[in-house]
Amino acid sequence: MEIILGNFNNGLYKITVQIYFSGDTQTSNNIVSISFLIGESPIIISEIMYKPSLPNIEWFEIYNRSERDFSLLNWHFRDTDDDWNSIETNRNLPANTYAVISDDTLTIKNYYDDNILFFQTDDWPTSLSNVEDGILIADNYFTTLDSTLYLDNEISVPYNHSLERINPFEDVSDNWGVSIDSCGATPGRVNSITPKDYDLCAYALTKVIEENHITFITLSGFCSNIGFNDIEDAEAIFFRDSNFNSQYDGGEEISIDDFSIPYEGTEEFSYTFQVVEDNYYLFGFLIISNLDLDTSNNLIFTTYNSPQSYPLPINEIQYAPIDDEPEWLELYNNFSYPIDISNWILADNKDTLNLWSVSPICQPEEYIIIVVDESDTLEILQKYSLIDSTYSVKFAIGLPKLNNDEDMLLLRDEYGTLIDSVYYFSGWGEISNNSLERINPNVNSNNPDNWESSINSHGATPGGENSLHIEMISPKVKLSINPNPVSLREKNSVLIEYNLPEALSKVNVRIFDMRGRMIRWLSDQEWLGSKGAIIWNCKDDNGRVVPIGIYIVHLEAAGKQSGRIFQKTKTMVIGEK
Repeated sequence: MEIILGNFNNGLYKITVQIYFSGDTQTSNNIVSISFLIGESPIIISEIMYKPSLPNIEWFEIYNRSERDFSLLNWHFRDTDDDWNSIETNRNLPANTYAVISDDTLTIKNYYDDNILFFQTDDWPTSLSNVEDGILIADNYFTTLDSTLYLDNEISVPYNHSLERINPFEDVSDNWGVSIDSCGATPGRVNSITPKDYDLCAYALTKVIEENHITFITLSGFCSNIGFNDIEDAEAIFFRDSNFNSQYDGGEEISIDDFSIPYEGTEEFSYTFQVVEDNYYLFGFLIISNLDLDTSNNLIFTTYNSPQSYPLPINEIQYAPIDDEPEWLELYNNFSYPIDISNWILADNKDTLNLWSVSPICQPEEYIIIVVDESDTLEILQKYSLIDSTYSVKFAIGLPKLNNDEDMLLLRDEYGTLIDSVYYFSGWGEISNNSLERINPNVNSNNPDNWESSINSHGATPGGENSLHIEMISPKVKLSINPNPVSLREKNSVLIEYNLPEALSKVNVRIFDMRGRMIRWLSDQEWLGSKGAIIWNCKDDNGRVVPIGIYIVHLEAAGKQSGRIFQKTKTMVIGEK
């Protein structure tokens, strides 16, 4: 017999057929029931934990996305390779509620410490595959309500993280992702990647730079409505984060627009303005709505660095150390605010590497020493006595292998903005195996006159002020002696200070008596910086204290850059002993 039941709306239906016969003495087999599904299923698989780490175990979650309760007694599930398993419960799954299916509910409850609705099973598949598998769920009549297959190489789920359904109201294959919850999963509650009822998202911020005599920047911000409802009365704000605290503070705005956006809608905003000073800038794009239920995705940043701005300059390069000592590179925070180097990139002609540091926040006037790997840090600390340094120093990992003859170094922040670049040559330095030091961090990094070999006794100054560092070079040769006159009864040495018009010079400093005889050679063709001091103990080259009288201090220097000879002479008086 065939009966046409008519039209049905979407939903899960149960049909029961019962036969009546007055003479039937065995009525227990006169009734039979089946179910069928029209349209979308009211019960779906919403989360799968298939790669747990002990003490966690495998489980999956279902969600009742309908407006009615369902009894799950004797419902079934299985993976792609095993037989059906039954759900053993007398409880209903309420409308709009999540529930976790497992054969060991106590272990899961103890692990997540959540108020979770559980349904116990009579068994569990041998094991969900970590590579490729699936889950199918059916009611007590084996009508399949939902199924999902996963390939771990497509989504790459870390251990102890679940695979979550993004939108519980969409039945599409690309509707899954890795949980971003701090626990690695969200059993019994809304998935971490599920959209909210109201949710705006700022997903991109781009910049176009026009540089001629005047620099103009056009910022373009993009946002979308990823929630389930339209949003009215929203604001889009472009701002300059002037104090680099990675948030919007009142008074930092450079443009504000009011807008409305429908469900699944997108909006684009642009603003063009002039850059009035050379500096390092952090620009933000912020979306605000009083309805927004998730503000963690409303803010996005980008940066701009003027061509003559060096907020974190490459300050020293050790590309050819002696023996098997490590190569390294030094950065210096020349900026007024802390700088976060997380996800910054350092590249040379061959390699591009991400910088990594345990403490990535670089404070003003702090040094960062970049090495190849962590084992290099101890050797540098020991050789240069940085443990006792008065300067603030930290280490970062991610230095490419440096060439000894020439190489190009590029430093970019996490937004791809160029912070500094140096194309160095070995001919920039005069002293083999010593580091290349930047003379002034505010002068062009690719000017060879702004680099020279370290004249420090250790051959380098990692984590400290460069031995050749100068803010301004004196236009004239200066020479001073202190004290002058000196009484050998009170003091047996004098300080001879000098200033030279070049960053590096070969220097002779000699002492003569009044008859023109040289009695002491203090500096003999020594590479010295533009300013410094030499101590004379008032003894001659034979180690004897000179007699009282008048002496002549003569400085002669050959500047490396210009080849000019600079000279200066001063007289001094040595009094009685």
